[in-house]
Amino acid sequence: MLTDSPLSQIPRDADTLAAITGSTSQVLRGLPNPIREQSLAISARCYPGLERAVAEFEARFGGF
Repeated sequence: MLTDSPLSQIPRDADTLAAITGSTSQVLRGLPNPIREQSLAISARCYPGLERAVAEFEARFGGF
């Protein structure tokens, strides 16, 4: 264990904090279109029908 290291001060839930920070940043600044398109393409292969759900969500609440 790295008890004397500055890394030992990082909370164990740092990944959760990073996810929250990323989501908040997306709302405030938007998501670059190339990243959005690549994410949707990857998600479509893993989760069929997700593109339709995203399109319905954006039509109802606005695109980000």
